[in-house]
Amino acid sequence: MHIGNKKFIILLLFFVFPTTINAQNIGLGSNCWFYNQALLAHSFIEMKGEKSICEMLDKNIRVTLYCKIDSFGHVCKIERMRYFNSSNPNNKDTISKTSLESYLKEKKIQFFICYAHDDGFSKEKSIELCKEDFRNGDGEYSLFLINFPGELMIGYDAEREKLIKQKMTLSKYDYLIRQIKYYLKE
Repeated sequence: MHIGNKKFIILLLFFVFPTTINAQNIGLGSNCWFYNQALLAHSFIEMKGEKSICEMLDKNIRVTLYCKIDSFGHVCKIERMRYFNSSNPNNKDTISKTSLESYLKEKKIQFFICYAHDDGFSKEKSIELCKEDFRNGDGEYSLFLINFPGELMIGYDAEREKLIKQKMTLSKYDYLIRQIKYYLKE
């Protein structure tokens, strides 16, 4: 499928996908992406604890994962894990690729396949096109991109400023926890 020739666009994910797409969790729109980011953030917290995650947030460390996932959304292999920090480009890796991959496999963390559809297609037609595109792939896995903290922190500054006017404080970590609870419906 050439993305430019169709109104249907698969976001965040796939170039190749197995034929067992019916077993997959498929999500629509930005809530799906936020869910996956919240799931990854929750995993980071469980692995490294509050102190490490607070340090990452305070240093504005961003993590991008490129993974292979199976037809159920489970991470099979982390192909690449990149850390970004504009103020300190030589930051050390807080979470190792190997330990994260092991954790995600052991806990059987299941991510959603996120997609979007154009107004020209119904939701059902968009899902049908998505499945058709995956069936046209020739591999066992699909490529998957996910970020930490991703867009989960996008409203932090505005919320913090609002609370400052009320003489209240809000840490980045506390805001992240609220976002995780919201998207994971904890």
